[in-house]
Amino acid sequence: MSLLARGPVWVGGGALNGLRMAVVSLAVSSHVIGGNAIIAMSKSIAWLPEKITRRAPGGAMSGISDENPLSDGRRIGHTQNGNFGQSEPGQSKWVHRLTGETTYLDVGQGDEARRIAVNHRTETAGQQRPGLFWLGGYRSDMSGTKAVELDRYAEESGLACTRFDYSGHGQSGGDFMQGTISRWLKESLAVFDRFAGGPQVLVGSSMGAWIALRMLQELREAGRGNAISGLLLLAPAPDFTSVLHEPLLSDAQRRDLVEKGYFEEPTPYGPDPNVFTRALFEDGRRNLVLDGIIETGCPVHILQGMEDPDVPYSHALRLVDHLPADDVVLTLVRDGDHRLSRPQDIDLIINAVAQMTQAPAV
Repeated sequence: MSLLARGPVWVGGGALNGLRMAVVSLAVSSHVIGGNAIIAMSKSIAWLPEKITRRAPGGAMSGISDENPLSDGRRIGHTQNGNFGQSEPGQSKWVHRLTGETTYLDVGQGDEARRIAVNHRTETAGQQRPGLFWLGGYRSDMSGTKAVELDRYAEESGLACTRFDYSGHGQSGGDFMQGTISRWLKESLAVFDRFAGGPQVLVGSSMGAWIALRMLQELREAGRGNAISGLLLLAPAPDFTSVLHEPLLSDAQRRDLVEKGYFEEPTPYGPDPNVFTRALFEDGRRNLVLDGIIETGCPVHILQGMEDPDVPYSHALRLVDHLPADDVVLTLVRDGDHRLSRPQDIDLIINAVAQMTQAPAV
């Protein structure tokens, strides 16, 4: 592995092109190189000391989604109509405790009405640091490893933290089959308006990163861009319906979308298949963000596993190419998968959060 101060940055034989002034951080296995994070810039190389803390193992999660921990070590996720995926028993023997209390917010009217489950933690009195706003992935919920660890850190640091389930996910009402990016974006903005006080760091995982980018666009268009102080994007999957899925659809899947309105796809993480609807694909085309420069007005930190089977790290590089040239950090986890939920992955996430909220890692 070599890091070049100028020109393309090479990682395991692959060039990271189009990064402009973005920063690339390389994390290897359960530790960073030599106890430090190697930061490669287009103009210089800097070594930054990194505080790494050890946490109990968080186990594995399903596909492009997080899952709920169960007391017997299995992890499972839920839709309104039942369970969607389950990992092998024994994969996770550490059960997270859910912190805070769940409240509900009604969104929409008439046939569009649905009740959204929200877990909100208020900041410690006197704190004047950004809050944390979690946006989960497709078919994941707020009791997944990363979301709970984020809330745990917020509790320890006195930060505000908001987690919630999209409609058709977790504890929220609504039909999962009606879910679209626009529908879940509307819910995200409603929760943000109701619970987020002061500037927030949006922490988006997988599809949640897409929704985070769309939220920022909507808030900036409304003259409220200063409500977002930073973006932390984990294995980001913006435009995944059009860019990552649609080109690979089989003839049978395309036929099912036309005739049935959805298709099912086997997943190695459980007995129940993933389900993708025609409405999700059609609406996704109306929410594309990789079609021009994404003006953020705030720092952006991307964490991406290089062994992610669901979202290749080339997709993260493409996202970087659409972001402003300054204040963008990309951390590539050499052996990281899509879930980024191992203890060493959680450490990287928490350290990134600490830096973006100007709080020391604990």
